[in-house]
Amino acid sequence: RSFGAVHPVEFQDPVPTFCQGVQGIEDAPPLKAVVKHLWLLKPQGQHILRRLLWVSQLTSHQIEFCPFLPNLMLVLLTFFSEAETMFIISELLLGTEAPSDYPKIILNLSQMQKQVKVFIREGKKRGNIPEILAHMEGLGVNLEEAVTRFLQDGLASKLPFRTLTRLVGAFLVEGSEVILRFGMALLKRKQESILACKTAAEVTQVLDHSEDQVNHEEVEALSKVAYSLPIKNLSMARVSSSWKISYAAPKQSYEKHLFCRPRLYEPRGNVPNAVWEAIWPWVPANCRVYDPHLVYVPVMDGTSLRTCLEKCKKNKDAAMVFFAYGKNLDIMGGFSPTIWARTSGYLDLMSFARAAEDAFVFRRLQGGSVDVYPWTGANQMLMQASEMNGLVFGGDDAAIHINKDLQRASSSSCKSFNSPPLLPTGGHQADVDAGQGIGDWFEIVRFEVFALK
Repeated sequence: RSFGAVHPVEFQDPVPTFCQGVQGIEDAPPLKAVVKHLWLLKPQGQHILRRLLWVSQLTSHQIEFCPFLPNLMLVLLTFFSEAETMFIISELLLGTEAPSDYPKIILNLSQMQKQVKVFIREGKKRGNIPEILAHMEGLGVNLEEAVTRFLQDGLASKLPFRTLTRLVGAFLVEGSEVILRFGMALLKRKQESILACKTAAEVTQVLDHSEDQVNHEEVEALSKVAYSLPIKNLSMARVSSSWKISYAAPKQSYEKHLFCRPRLYEPRGNVPNAVWEAIWPWVPANCRVYDPHLVYVPVMDGTSLRTCLEKCKKNKDAAMVFFAYGKNLDIMGGFSPTIWARTSGYLDLMSFARAAEDAFVFRRLQGGSVDVYPWTGANQMLMQASEMNGLVFGGDDAAIHINKDLQRASSSSCKSFNSPPLLPTGGHQADVDAGQGIGDWFEIVRFEVFALK
């Protein structure tokens, strides 16, 4: 369901960690920045964790904000197999669909904010941690922001692994209220240090400090404190969900990293997984519901443009992604809302079943990062194809021009995408940056056309 018939061999950062969108957290941070105890897993175990995070992202639309989830998965993987861990997570997420006054697991910023407000409300009651919270407020600490930072990953970054496993065991039975109880118990244990603080900065330092390894007796002591707290009302039913906690408010003027990737099937072609991950978010949502299928590659179908166009004709209603491979691991290509077809001149954009504005071109030089250049609307020249002139993508100088024998290509600065020459003619990125060799032909070592269907 997640990857199709071809499973990725490896998963590089960034992977879904479900911690995006709040103030002060890097967009799509590396996994080790979110999972404190990642070092406990061997490389194979880390690969499994990354795979399960991708599976959760691709199969569940409930998870919006949950830094606790990758930490929970790590704890489970130290005791269970990959399949057992995924089953537990799936059942946990399934349980959140039933209405409840207190969610089984916090899955979005609104629930996180409500949990923080319940924490502060109950913490101020006698027998819990009223002195600690009052002292923090007296020093000018923003309680709601401080508690959000404290609880957001389920205390995983604040607890030693032995204590975290105790918390997770209780959590699987009782749900996220366990995190609230252990959070208050941990502040009680830090009470002497917090009350000794003279400034808000010192309080932050104490709260951010991760405890050292503890023995069994200390874990038992913290657990007893957690369950001795007189917390009687955990209902979130009447807690406001308005954005009053600035830290948990959605970031302004930023685009969230969209974690998505296509399902692939054999033959899958030579496109690296990293390239698919980089370009797939740019594919419009109404096309991402389809899977890319390799419909033409010269080494399998013959080096004939006529054959290429006939293969494409069988998928005439599909959108398309195509790739041209140069030397030195260079790749260029494009997405089009319609597949290659014979034309006399450029296709009429009004004849497209999908908007031409969704089109884009991209490149990856020497195995580096992927650059994407979207359609600008500066002209009406998107694509043309003929057995005389080859395949042309973009106008006012083509962004990509594949000659009729499908063995050579050229790339120029293109107004359709406001793109520079995508691949160097001489095998050096400096040629592209300097605009040298614009329009010159160079050899391509492979050409692939995928239909989305």
